[in-house]
Amino acid sequence: MATTISRTLSARDTTKKTRAAKIELLYPTDIFSGCQNKYLSHTGRFIRHLEDFLQVKRKRLDIDGLFRRQSIAGGTSLKNYLDTQTMAHIQLYDCYQNCQTFVRDYEKEFHKKAFADPYIKYKWSLGKDLTVEQYEQAVKERNTFRDWMRTTILPPPSDGKSLDKILILLSGDTEPMYRHGYHK
Repeated sequence: MATTISRTLSARDTTKKTRAAKIELLYPTDIFSGCQNKYLSHTGRFIRHLEDFLQVKRKRLDIDGLFRRQSIAGGTSLKNYLDTQTMAHIQLYDCYQNCQTFVRDYEKEFHKKAFADPYIKYKWSLGKDLTVEQYEQAVKERNTFRDWMRTTILPPPSDGKSLDKILILLSGDTEPMYRHGYHK
């Protein structure tokens, strides 16, 4: 995949079009403020390369501050608004609900329970206890945030076609994560 991305970015036409476009590189200072130095050194190097490639400087912005100032959720912070439960409720509820037909059909067909990784079983146990109301509230919160992001931070390009904003976000850790390693 990295090879494909590299070839695409280095293709003559893509490079020429990308550099000719007026692109804003958005750097959310509030999101990166809590990162460890090791992570920032890796990320910073990539961002500097991206700035050089695009021939732009990053635009610093405070997404949480803007969310609060615009009083999207009564002036509360994004962290408080989305909390850890908004996305967790959606993921856990969907994980449980979307697997139930398979689990029932498997047991009916083979007269035994389907194998599931302990972590998935744990997620199912949490998702099973969520109510439809909790799920719908989480979806409403997610949609409010998504719509705000789409209109305020990343509105559609003025011409409707070209890329004109890139939002840099955190992506994983600098340390390897092994497939079956359980992290606390």
